[in-house]
Amino acid sequence: MEYVQKETVPYFTDYEQLVTGLGYKLVDLQIVHQKTMWLVKAVIYSKNGVGVDDCSKVHRALLSRAEVLLNSQDIQMEVSSPGLNRVIKNAAEFQAFIGENIKVLEVSCPDWLEGELLAADSTGLCLNSSGGQRNIRYADIKKAKLNKI
Repeated sequence: MEYVQKETVPYFTDYEQLVTGLGYKLVDLQIVHQKTMWLVKAVIYSKNGVGVDDCSKVHRALLSRAEVLLNSQDIQMEVSSPGLNRVIKNAAEFQAFIGENIKVLEVSCPDWLEGELLAADSTGLCLNSSGGQRNIRYADIKKAKLNKI
């Protein structure tokens, strides 16, 4: 699994400050220019859960910010929660889910390892599973999911 620093994603830090100020964590951000319009997709997270009202509140704040940052009024924006079983695409996302249960499929093991995510940095994570604490390097992860069920 690759670790891509969030700071390298265009506009991530601008949006992250706004989302954090509203009481959420920005998990993922995608901005794509399509012909004459911009498509902005944001995934937000909160330990208390994210509902429609939460997405709506963040949508209003981010849309205003997007109009300024992208210098456009023609913006389509989608704000969503990570869901109960989000597939973790970028290892940097783990930091948003510290304290939550996750599932990890290692390259060398055919079975999922489940447990509480204790810590995550730029090289790997620490998972508290039924077998005790384990440090796992991102290079050894084939797939990972948030496991809220």
